[in-house]
Amino acid sequence: MSKIEDVLINTEEGIKIELFYKKSKGSAFNVTTDLSTLKEDKRKDYSKITFIMRPMVWGLYNRLQREAIVEGGTPNERIDWSLYKERKIFASIMGWDVTDKNDVPVPVTPEMIMKLHPVMVETLLNTYDSYSFLGENDSKKS
Repeated sequence: MSKIEDVLINTEEGIKIELFYKKSKGSAFNVTTDLSTLKEDKRKDYSKITFIMRPMVWGLYNRLQREAIVEGGTPNERIDWSLYKERKIFASIMGWDVTDKNDVPVPVTPEMIMKLHPVMVETLLNTYDSYSFLGENDSKKS
């Protein structure tokens, strides 16, 4: 018999995701989740940002999809995937270790999230999906 604490997800306990990034020429960004894939002399060029993400649960999963439904089109075209990803990132980030030039913590707001580089957000979402659907240990193997 299953225990309730074994099947329900604790949504108060966030998922910690660390990204390593380097701002390149212009507005280009390099982002990785694993510095060990880089040559040792290149690793020092990367900074780290830590995100605390809300665990994905069935209710949130369904709500995000419903909020991204658009009228018209075929059943396969009913979800606006850009809107889905935007809603997902807003709903998922519980916290981060971002500070301003005076080391004052920057609050997580939709406005601040929208200012992140697209490569950083896509990497974060892909990593979040791996943790959410594979689990931390299995996502590191893939």
